[in-house]
Amino acid sequence: MYHPPVRIIAGEYRSRKLWTPEGLSTRPMPDRVRESIFGMLGTRVKNAAVVDLFAGSGSIGLEALSRGAASCLMVDRDKLAAGAIERNIETLRCADRARLVTGDALGMSILARCPRPIDLVFLDPPYPLVEDAGGWARVKAQCAELVRLLADDGFLIIRTPNPFLINLDPNLKKLAISQT
Repeated sequence: MYHPPVRIIAGEYRSRKLWTPEGLSTRPMPDRVRESIFGMLGTRVKNAAVVDLFAGSGSIGLEALSRGAASCLMVDRDKLAAGAIERNIETLRCADRARLVTGDALGMSILARCPRPIDLVFLDPPYPLVEDAGGWARVKAQCAELVRLLADDGFLIIRTPNPFLINLDPNLKKLAISQT
């Protein structure tokens, strides 16, 4: 079952509500955070090729499309999340610019499906994944590959918990990562 608590903030689909999976499998980015991100990106979103990894409800990718992005590849392996994204794409009637892949956002096959060059990449991995040293290593490795596919003026944006702590080893406490 789905419920629509998230909305598109600006652009073509402004104020349209998005479906999100019930439960705790996703954590949609709050409106104020999305508004800040897109405010900083400004006109870079217009005609951009966007990749939204760990897409959840698709709120970031669909916001980008609403603000004029040319295309968006959205990836999530959770079947409920993929169902919500599919429903949101249908509701907004943007299937001509949106593509959903149900799969591992950190898998090599995703890189093959990315547009060339990519203008904007958004990653919103599950917090337990990035708080684990091995998971963080996988996320960083995928980021390194994605950076190689970026346009010269492209951006990669990753959402992490605050404070960002990584569990290194059961014998150690945690390592804090600086967020500057």
